[in-house]
Amino acid sequence: MSFFHQRIENLKKSMQEKNIEALYVSRLSDVRYLTGFTGSAGIFLVTLKKAYFFSDRRYEEQADQEVKNAQVHMIKKGYLMDIKSLDLLKDVKRVGFDEQELTVWVFRHIKSLFSDQEWVPFNGQIEKMAAVKDSSEIAFLKKAIDITDEVFLDIQKDLRIGVSENEIAAKISYLIKVKGGEGDSYDPIVASGPNSSLPHARPSDRCLQKGDFLLMDFGALYGGYHADMTRTVFVGEPDPKQEEIYRLVLKSQMAGIDLIKDGVPASSIDKACRLVFEEAGIAEKFSHATGHGIGLEVHMFPSVSLGNTEPLLENYVITVEPGVYFEGWGGVRIEDDCLVTKEEGISLNSSTKDIVVVG
Repeated sequence: MSFFHQRIENLKKSMQEKNIEALYVSRLSDVRYLTGFTGSAGIFLVTLKKAYFFSDRRYEEQADQEVKNAQVHMIKKGYLMDIKSLDLLKDVKRVGFDEQELTVWVFRHIKSLFSDQEWVPFNGQIEKMAAVKDSSEIAFLKKAIDITDEVFLDIQKDLRIGVSENEIAAKISYLIKVKGGEGDSYDPIVASGPNSSLPHARPSDRCLQKGDFLLMDFGALYGGYHADMTRTVFVGEPDPKQEEIYRLVLKSQMAGIDLIKDGVPASSIDKACRLVFEEAGIAEKFSHATGHGIGLEVHMFPSVSLGNTEPLLENYVITVEPGVYFEGWGGVRIEDDCLVTKEEGISLNSSTKDIVVVG
């Protein structure tokens, strides 16, 4: 049985538990997870008996090659109009959908076309299924992470005084492709000196100066799967305060990673990271959640935050990325991608977390 066939069977079980006879899937990452389709336009309709994939004629050949577990249709009038014309929901009373993926206009259109069916929320259920990675997904993620680690090692020789953040970001993107990645997992964050106090800073024309923190948050995309790593290095030898802050952030991250295992609430990881900063009197400088799941999207379930008390499950892959930020001075973040196992959390990154001096 293929991974995709097994995923659909698991989805049908979830549908039955919620008394749903059909599911309309429009989020592209969910469509890919269930069918293997890698194009940029398509929807998936699954009933308890059959499955149907819809795209347009740009993807006819591609869909025939990639989608093996559903009837493939090229649309004539539109996704919803064709579902109606083919009468695919004639024996269905309850149809599930994800409220977050449909606009009000589309939902009104659905209600007008399918007045005989009850459309009920099925929010985030596929994303929760996808949080538990199978062996093929873990392999894709590991390759994306390995490429990311290689790029971090190679980029260090280009990190010198006078080089701009934009140049570094461009070189990171270049190296990811050279080393076999499909592209960036997301736009690289490259922030130097006082810019590093902005957790999601955009690269600028600012050039590296002696005494800077240099925060780099980037990842490779491979097989559709997203790596996500952050390292903070020093331009010139760090002063005592910089080194103290760096070691606090590393201590915080390790406290979180050390707690990871199957069954531990996600909030416990966040609390462990946060406690290190509370004891140091700088809790207010940690201004975001500790992490998130990764996979076919770079930010997905579960949230590793105080608000998520659900347990981590075996084969989740999550980030652990505490950071502290001081306006006008700089910031430090350290991030690894971690596999949840029965007994422990395993960092999939090999990039050093020792102090790195460049420039």
